[in-house]
Amino acid sequence: MRTLFRKLGQVGWSFPIILALLALCIASIFVIISATYGNEALKDAPLKQAWYILGGFVAYFFLAFVPYQWLVRISPILFLVSVLMLIGVFIPGMGRKMYGAYSWLKLGPVGFEPAEFAKLAFILAMVWFLRVRENQIHQISTVLIALAFTLIPFILIKKQPALGSAGVFIPVFFAMVFAAGARLRHLLLIVLMGVIGLGGYFWISTKAGHSNEVAGVHSFQVDRIKSWVDPSLDKQGAAWQINQSMITIGSGGMNGKVPLDVITG
Repeated sequence: MRTLFRKLGQVGWSFPIILALLALCIASIFVIISATYGNEALKDAPLKQAWYILGGFVAYFFLAFVPYQWLVRISPILFLVSVLMLIGVFIPGMGRKMYGAYSWLKLGPVGFEPAEFAKLAFILAMVWFLRVRENQIHQISTVLIALAFTLIPFILIKKQPALGSAGVFIPVFFAMVFAAGARLRHLLLIVLMGVIGLGGYFWISTKAGHSNEVAGVHSFQVDRIKSWVDPSLDKQGAAWQINQSMITIGSGGMNGKVPLDVITG
């Protein structure tokens, strides 16, 4: 019982964060109500969002009572499981292709994205590894081994392809290794090697094919970058979402177009 009250006190210190998170979640329900107003096919979307929020808070409070030391201790197992799940998306019957990418894993009636679990497992595993190599943190071998661990989920997720999710692992790697005390010159050396390697790869790839296409980079990924730089290039294609967002913001303004009494019921 004493441990339970101590845990409740620790959770209480996070009350401002919980309050801010709850406010954002409530705001998301109002935004969905406004966006789906008059659409019979999406009339249940706000209620589903509320259930997801409730499930998220239940999971949050459950994990809040789990000692983080225990999670770090089993993090190598969690990381291995996450890698196996990332491989599982490519197995016929298990992986599901969603929006052009094999990023979902289906286990019976349950479907989820292993990349999201891999992000958490990777962070915990990095904490465990950097703690084990604490006395060798100034050696470049420690940084290279940590980079090798990082590239495993990065390559698997990029293969789906989900470059956005894969790209999250790189800055997390640099931030955690730097915070652990790695030498700055070692990190700068890796950045320099990466820039030279990617530059050389892109140059050789384009020259070998005698075109502007780069091997390993899908055309829709290039289109997304181009549409982000210039949304007017393809308003009905790659830049459709950007243009619709600008139209929505410009049309709705600060107050929106749906009456407040309709949203609040």
